[in-house]
Amino acid sequence: LQGHAGAEGDEAVDMALDGWSLDTVSVQNVTAFESTTPDEPYYCLVAELNLTPALVNGNARLRRLPHTDNFPTYRAHITLAYIKHDETIRDELLYALNNKFTGTQVKTMGINYGDE
Repeated sequence: LQGHAGAEGDEAVDMALDGWSLDTVSVQNVTAFESTTPDEPYYCLVAELNLTPALVNGNARLRRLPHTDNFPTYRAHITLAYIKHDETIRDELLYALNNKFTGTQVKTMGINYGDE
């Protein structure tokens, strides 16, 4: 969720997610995407998650809040790293991370509001 402002936005998120919980997520695979900013060349490595009813429900609750949505298709993920724009390094990391994390369960710890 992008576009909420400070403590007020945090409270709105807390209210939207009241009664909702998620103990674990499952990694489907690890992928990469390029920066959309031409003067900042990098890759972002993400663990894409298997969509569960709980994830879909949490996303639907948050979409009711005022926000900026640059990605209309919901792709649940965990951002793992930002790396320099080097295809060899990207491919080596994707291979290693997919071998390590594909199919694993990850325990959730809480919400990061982006200010930590």
